[in-house]
Amino acid sequence: MRPLTPPPPTLLALAARQEGLVTTRQCETAQMSIDGLARMVRQGRWVRLCTAVYDTDPVPVDHRERRDLFDHRRRRAAWFGLLAYGPTAIAVGQSALALHGSRGCPSTSLQR
Repeated sequence: MRPLTPPPPTLLALAARQEGLVTTRQCETAQMSIDGLARMVRQGRWVRLCTAVYDTDPVPVDHRERRDLFDHRRRRAAWFGLLAYGPTAIAVGQSALALHGSRGCPSTSLQR
């Protein structure tokens, strides 16, 4: 088996800005092959969350060592929605507030 080529640094920098999430299209734009992406998932280095959205941190969210875990989870959920629905998606309400770093957001979303 040939050695795994690490993801391009530009892709990892993008993932860091998006709370560790990337899309297939972003991987392709950063010159990462689809085979390389599939190998990352097969080897457990990345996790496929839904069609075309991947988490570059294999540690489950609840077990991550972060000081801002609560805020990270909220921002990650907002990014996940934006990336899953594509380039025309927009963040509104609590998701938009979380992405802008607003403090004082409710700890849970109101659902009806």
